[in-house]
Amino acid sequence: CSGHGTCQGDGSCACEGGWGGERCSMCTGGYGEQCEVRCEEDKDCSGHGRCQEDGSCECKQGYTGLDCGVCANGFVGAYCDVMCDPVLNCSGHGSCDFDGSCTCNENFTGQRCDVCDLNLFGSSCDVFCDSTHTCSGHGTCLFDGSCQCEGNFIGQTCQ
Repeated sequence: CSGHGTCQGDGSCACEGGWGGERCSMCTGGYGEQCEVRCEEDKDCSGHGRCQEDGSCECKQGYTGLDCGVCANGFVGAYCDVMCDPVLNCSGHGSCDFDGSCTCNENFTGQRCDVCDLNLFGSSCDVFCDSTHTCSGHGTCLFDGSCQCEGNFIGQTCQ
């Protein structure tokens, strides 16, 4: 029995834990090269997955990594149970916080990071426009950062 089991009366082998095969010469699933335990759910899968026959971890929803120890994309929180996708929840202009709220990138604000900061305009919130200075106090800033002049004032800066 290759030194890893007990010979039975009928000539078969009763293999020790971790060993298998007709002559106890092969490691069974979930064990390493020397048939040592390769995967223990609480220790090796961080308590967030199940050990597979090959010794790897199959992670529960919300977890990823070799040891299921980190939150998968789209999940945050102490238990990786809060769904938050930076593109969907934060409009692609921020990151998800621990509680699922958004921290906005520079130049963006709002609960979903979908509003330009004060005096910034354009789809990337990178065009500065201040009606007092940019539009000479005679116009208002439009979405693209250009001036819409009032009354008889004309030109890019409403002069």
